[in-house]
Amino acid sequence: MTADKERGVLDLRLLESFVAIVDEGTISAAAESLHVSQPALSRRLRVLEAQVGQQLVHRSNKTATLTDAGARLRDKARTLLNLAAETMREVSAEGDDISGEIRIGAAESAAFRVIASVAKQLQDRHPAVRCSVHSGGGRAVEDGLSSGEFSFGLFIEPWDISRFETTQMPHPDRWGILVRRDSPLADSDSFALEALAGLDVVAPERVVTPTGVSSWLGSAPTMNLKGTYNLLYNAKLMVEEGVGVAIGIDGIVGRAPGDTVTFVPFEPSVTSRLHLAWLPGRRLTPAEQRFLELIRSRR
Repeated sequence: MTADKERGVLDLRLLESFVAIVDEGTISAAAESLHVSQPALSRRLRVLEAQVGQQLVHRSNKTATLTDAGARLRDKARTLLNLAAETMREVSAEGDDISGEIRIGAAESAAFRVIASVAKQLQDRHPAVRCSVHSGGGRAVEDGLSSGEFSFGLFIEPWDISRFETTQMPHPDRWGILVRRDSPLADSDSFALEALAGLDVVAPERVVTPTGVSSWLGSAPTMNLKGTYNLLYNAKLMVEEGVGVAIGIDGIVGRAPGDTVTFVPFEPSVTSRLHLAWLPGRRLTPAEQRFLELIRSRR
């Protein structure tokens, strides 16, 4: 086999060995966990490094530390090993019953309750199906979809989802502000967008541009932008500590009786549609296809 052909094929056993070295911290400990000799594991690492054309690990008597190339390979290797294991489980499943893992990357939204309900409905019918959820901002969800780490991604407008296949979720999110319960604003039934003028504000990173808040939100006034966030719970902590009010969506925080913050909706109403997305051309597994059918049935 030529060197070029060798570089075109990644042996999953070699990736498993590399990940074990990363997890255990030393080649000797990794060899013990894999039940192979230390020289054999060292040979596997050398073969993998030859295939990728880069040194992956700095060796020493005490620890094995990653090179820059090794750090780049680490997460990709985990993803490939997980996908391989999941593929084997799905292919080897007995009979016609649906099984496998549905991996969902999701922005924070009250609409996730629909996904949770569908997951329960699917698992009641097919107990061998598992649902794994990763919460994160739009960029993390998009990257996970692109890499194959996620089966589906839940996006909130105005995130650009034009490169994906999508289906719209049944309920839009409503926008407003999170304020401390001891604020004079806490007793308001609604809040005008123009009233943000002069206030200290924390805003979602996806609606902030270099010149201020995105025009998607409407004719936003000049405000004192104190920071951005991608997870609303962290914004809640910023509000509690007096950094400012937070622009956010309803239904995540601020509704429980003991909460120290409360949600006040914008008037006129500002809403965002939500979309479940997946890679175009990607063949869905039976579990993923059934999950998507159930989501669409809720609209």
